[in-house]
Amino acid sequence: MFSNSSTDYLIKNDSNSMNFVKLNEEETNNNNNYVNNSFQTKNTKSSPSQQNVVFVDIFVVDMFIIMLFVVMVSCKHFFRRCCNAKELYKCKNGGNCNVMNVGIKCKSCRFDKCVLVGMVIQTTRGFYAKSLTEINELLEHKRTELKDRGKYFENETDIKPVSLFINKDNLIIDFLISVERNAQRVRNSITRAPVWHHNNPYNSIETLINQKQNLIANSNEYLHQQQILSLKTIEFINKNGFFKTRPLALILDFLLIMDIGKTMPFFNDLDLSDKICLITQITLPLSILLSAYYSYTKKYNTVILPSGLSMAFGFSGEYYKGDETIAKLSKKVFTDSMEPFNRVQLTEEEYVLLRAIIFCHSFTDGLSKQGRELLLNESEKYSKILMKILQNRHGEIPGARRYAECVHLAEICLYYGYQNSLFLNYLANVYERDHFQNAMPEAFVNICLRNKIK
Repeated sequence: MFSNSSTDYLIKNDSNSMNFVKLNEEETNNNNNYVNNSFQTKNTKSSPSQQNVVFVDIFVVDMFIIMLFVVMVSCKHFFRRCCNAKELYKCKNGGNCNVMNVGIKCKSCRFDKCVLVGMVIQTTRGFYAKSLTEINELLEHKRTELKDRGKYFENETDIKPVSLFINKDNLIIDFLISVERNAQRVRNSITRAPVWHHNNPYNSIETLINQKQNLIANSNEYLHQQQILSLKTIEFINKNGFFKTRPLALILDFLLIMDIGKTMPFFNDLDLSDKICLITQITLPLSILLSAYYSYTKKYNTVILPSGLSMAFGFSGEYYKGDETIAKLSKKVFTDSMEPFNRVQLTEEEYVLLRAIIFCHSFTDGLSKQGRELLLNESEKYSKILMKILQNRHGEIPGARRYAECVHLAEICLYYGYQNSLFLNYLANVYERDHFQNAMPEAFVNICLRNKIK
């Protein structure tokens, strides 16, 4: 599903390991200087041999910590690659290799060792080519196989931590949050999206669906540093509007919504026609959810871009000044939509589950019977999880009340998604007729102008 290069990923983490080593070496030097200085002031009480003993102890401990860290990182990457592999490695020696011997490089037995000591996929960084449920079923099958072969569990009490394996609900929530945090990193980062993102014509929604590159899968390549809006950019938008050049922030949000959809377990079970229909209908409601939630977390009363630019401010600039339709619709989409989000104040868990429910909008026009049934079942699954965690957290009646507030936000997203479609239609066909379709790739034009949520 993902095209993330494991080689690139390892190189990235190797560099992190080297930075960790360098940092510990500096700390070791500081500790050594402190020890030496301390002994220099107390020469009458300590012998040189005692100094050497203290120095060696500190050095050995630090080096042990460094080596342990590097080994742990390496094992986690190996474990993740094995879980994602289409086929498991097979041992030529019947699964009896001594992997503690450095000279033996049997990947099959090394993976068995990882399973036996209780490694879990949720503790590894990166994304998975399989669903979390599939991976855990694979690991459970592997444990059963090892047990049948007489292997013992070295860390059996830790194989199923309560927080991760109490039920499948926790697995689903953990995965949704993992996807969300990586999407946030991409959206907020100062790092520019790769060339394929900027230059791709995106001629159709089918092209988007079949695209192998995935922004979320490569989120580790994006710096955590936040975007900063320049005065030059503000002046340009004020005089030329948002569509004089390609609206990268809007396109990035659409791509993230698409890539998040591809991580949903049910997505690959839909026919291509159902995927196209679903993406066409739910992208704008999801963009409302995404932008309003992020703006709420930043304590704003109006929708803002990751750079800090207020959308309401942008559409009230010199270029759009005097158009009452733009003023009215932009207020609806970018200011009025924020009020319910600031009132309800979604938690991260509530947000990712609400997003999953909207992704399963089974009443979308044009879906096949099979697609509609699949989405309905998935929607019920995520709705039940949301109800369960809210009632566990707040109590039966308050939890049900909170659930109603969250689900009502889904309806609000559908409503303002439709209002946004009206707004974009007006821009494309009236006010920005010369710029809109030239600036926007065709696939996103289709999403903007055909979104007819009822």
